[in-house]
Amino acid sequence: WNYFMDLMCKYSFFKDGEDVLRQLKDIPTTTGTRIVVYNLRKPCEFDFTVEGDIQVTKGEDGHHFSETRPGQNVTSKIQEDYSLRAYLSVLYLRPQVEIFLQKKRVNVIDPCSRMDLHQSSFVYKPLGAHVPMCITVGYASGNTKLYGFHIYNKNRLVRKYERFAAQLQVNCMMKKILGVVEADFLTPTANKQEFDTSLSTYSKFRSKVVESLNKYYYEIQDIETAGMRASQRVQKKRTRRELEELSEEEEMSEEEEEREAPPPRGGGRGRGAPSSAAGTSTAAPRQAVAAAGRQPNDWREACKRLLNLMGKRKEGPIFAWPVDAVNSGASNYYNIITRPMDFSTIRQKLRSEYTKPSEFFFDVQQVW
Repeated sequence: WNYFMDLMCKYSFFKDGEDVLRQLKDIPTTTGTRIVVYNLRKPCEFDFTVEGDIQVTKGEDGHHFSETRPGQNVTSKIQEDYSLRAYLSVLYLRPQVEIFLQKKRVNVIDPCSRMDLHQSSFVYKPLGAHVPMCITVGYASGNTKLYGFHIYNKNRLVRKYERFAAQLQVNCMMKKILGVVEADFLTPTANKQEFDTSLSTYSKFRSKVVESLNKYYYEIQDIETAGMRASQRVQKKRTRRELEELSEEEEMSEEEEEREAPPPRGGGRGRGAPSSAAGTSTAAPRQAVAAAGRQPNDWREACKRLLNLMGKRKEGPIFAWPVDAVNSGASNYYNIITRPMDFSTIRQKLRSEYTKPSEFFFDVQQVW
């Protein structure tokens, strides 16, 4: 006892064994571990002035520290990157211990609880693994810029907000999609912050997550609503049938607007053609409506038709969807192509984001 106490006091700030024992009295339970941080350099990299928390000191620009992630917006503010309390709240998927920080209990957050829209699960058991990998995917409602996957290994968080598939792009696809992966068969590095990417199990793991994410996005989620903002996409949970009925109502309203549109002036029917009062205005073709004076959204219809024609070309399927850099073998694709674009993204942006035809034209040029 005396030998170890002398050794501890020699290389720490403790004066003697009694000083060490006094630290143990601050543990609120009969068992537990107390972590004391000391010998910090100046200026200190941590901010201890925040009540009940320890945070990374803000930079010279006044912004919080943010970990660099592929596909992450520079304006994204992820609290788990700079707040120890926020990080500890998601550190364990199924916590079996109580954690106190600055003598205040840390409230544990179930990361799956953030996926409150269209939550789905996928199970995959790789060859030779004793336990399967569970992937839980869902949409986060509300105004949030958080998206990506929390990856746990043996109940402990290793990677947070890891992006896959189209989440690595700058477009609006697969944003607001959160995921939780339990991958106990992976091998973490010594610092428990990364995985050993040199093993074949890691590449299989990424491929399976990409496959599950694409299946969720394209099949389970309705494609027509997946690219919209969360506030527009769902105000409440809707079933697939409700979305179909909503789409039918929109189509009917468009047909009614066309029937109510005024007939063309000086059209090609001839001098003796019957007027709209005779009941022929409902059969007026769309070209006649355009001749009478284009409506504000007519250019969107023309862009849709043009997009359909480009998609039918022999090279069209190549640009139909975002590039899957992992499964296609082009792992450095997004390092070379800094602004990727595809037809599905353009089609989604055409619904609500484009405000003028030149924006559509710019993205089409980006594809080709």
